[in-house]
Amino acid sequence: MQKKSIYVAYTGGTIGMQRSEQGYIPVSGHLQRQLALMPEFHRPEMPDFTIHEYTPLMDSSDMTPEDWQHIAEDIKAHYDDYDGFVILHGTDTMAYTASALSFMLENLGKPVIVTGSQIPLAELRSDGQINLLNALYVAANYPINEVTLFSITDCIAATALPKPMPMVLMRLPLQTFLRYWKLVSIFVV
Repeated sequence: MQKKSIYVAYTGGTIGMQRSEQGYIPVSGHLQRQLALMPEFHRPEMPDFTIHEYTPLMDSSDMTPEDWQHIAEDIKAHYDDYDGFVILHGTDTMAYTASALSFMLENLGKPVIVTGSQIPLAELRSDGQINLLNALYVAANYPINEVTLFSITDCIAATALPKPMPMVLMRLPLQTFLRYWKLVSIFVV
């Protein structure tokens, strides 16, 4: 069985920052260097992934609709080449970006998962490692063909799900979300 391939759009955010005397700062290439040193990202059950680092890295507190359009166009440009997509994003406006993308990327046949972290990936106690590992794994192994947010063990739909349970920014534990998604996808064509 061929490994799935995931496209990671690294837009910026704390997840890839490096510690400095001035605090955490964005440094080009730092995220890729850290991932290369983390064996859990290269386990056999993990998908292959390609990281596209945006230049310059964006501060999510300054994110604009034009930036959302740029991210959507990036996903569309690579859509046929990958099995799923992970967008690494700052947490300040992550929910807004996910919501906007859910309307810009309609009729998806592949997962698009937005995630980030409160603590940089390479730092002790970082939520970034588990967020990225889970986002990659879910994008490769579950048919959640829409834009979602991923945080620790929660998968949050970026738009309302079909009736009988309409919800906006549905927040469920991951296992419950996946069970519900399987049930809904049986009945929704």
